[in-house]
Amino acid sequence: MGPQSPDVDCSVSDVDCSAEAPVTMSPLPSLLLTVLMSAGAVRAGCPTNVDWVEFEDFCYWRSTYPSTWAGAVAACQTLGESSQLASIHSLVENSFIMQTYNYAETWIGLNDIDTEGQFVWSDGTDVDFTNWRPGQPDNHDNEDCVEVPDMRDPTAERWNDGNCDLDFHFICKMPASS
Repeated sequence: MGPQSPDVDCSVSDVDCSAEAPVTMSPLPSLLLTVLMSAGAVRAGCPTNVDWVEFEDFCYWRSTYPSTWAGAVAACQTLGESSQLASIHSLVENSFIMQTYNYAETWIGLNDIDTEGQFVWSDGTDVDFTNWRPGQPDNHDNEDCVEVPDMRDPTAERWNDGNCDLDFHFICKMPASS
């Protein structure tokens, strides 16, 4: 039997442990990255009721199920006293959300439900950053709620206004406790 990778379980009936394990680079860089990423995700400042991820003094959670935008607002508020549908205030925060949650179609708190063309965050914070896809927002068929990323170009991390009644996963955000 050849050398085994530490993550191979040879007791599983369909695993061939007789083959030589491929030569790989030291796992140290990967392990270090995992440790560093985990250090921010230990949730020392985040509740443990769901799998929150801590980033820049806030806790983030992406739902495990889809919902309408209004349902997402209500669901976030049940997760903690200050939990709200996520507001995004910088390119760094936008990239963190996109990359952490794999560019999956997701509701954020930006909307123009009350006044067309006047976007506000559902948590009441100032709109000090946006990252619209070119040509957006376009209010096509009365779109008032914002989804990220725009699925026509998901890795560009751009935003799209969408129909609030569609079911998407959603991101909740709350301040981390110190």
